[in-house]
Amino acid sequence: MQQQQKAFSPPPLRGDQRGLLLGQTGSGKSFMARHLLKVARRAGWRLVIVDPKKGWMGRGKDRKPFAEKGEQSTVDRPVLVSDFNPHYPVQIFQPVEWDETCDTFFREVMETGNTFVYFDEITQLADATRVPLGFKVLWTQGRQNNVAAWCGSQRPKGIPLICKDQAEVWFIFRIKSLDDRKVVAGYVPVDETPELIEKQIPLRWFWYYNDSLEKPVLVKPLAVKGGKNA
Repeated sequence: MQQQQKAFSPPPLRGDQRGLLLGQTGSGKSFMARHLLKVARRAGWRLVIVDPKKGWMGRGKDRKPFAEKGEQSTVDRPVLVSDFNPHYPVQIFQPVEWDETCDTFFREVMETGNTFVYFDEITQLADATRVPLGFKVLWTQGRQNNVAAWCGSQRPKGIPLICKDQAEVWFIFRIKSLDDRKVVAGYVPVDETPELIEKQIPLRWFWYYNDSLEKPVLVKPLAVKGGKNA
């Protein structure tokens, strides 16, 4: 492996940012998402976790409880909501598909502003052939209201085009499909890092890229201490 970093610090998280976290199940994508959200919460952001697959709290006997209303919510223990509540520091919304409830929810997010939204698996709600207007408005116009929008997905090919076009920050974990890795090459410069396309990286390693970099950087798995209650 080349270009290894001994340490990694996430970029300053801003309301005008659009970011993607890509990688197969178990590759480290969800761990990174939780880490970034905890960083955002410590910086004072209100957080909305959108969890259409209902896996954020775990499954089966390992499933953790949501925070009770009135209890201090955290990334690992958010409050479950069906309507946006600007008074909750961390809330989780679990629509099965995009519907009128989503339109209302994200319209209120936009009106309130100053919110960090993370879609844990975007392709269940919007994909390469189906982009609801409410999602498009959030993604393309949220910047003016200081609404950060990030998406996680296993397959870059299925993500809405507007997400890829406007993403300034990329976290690229292990992706099995060569076709999916080629999709990434259309948005991330790979002339000096052809191995990003040609080779699979080990689990929990990731390529990191933002618009201020000349090329992606390969990063070893994070060793994060603390932050459990963020």
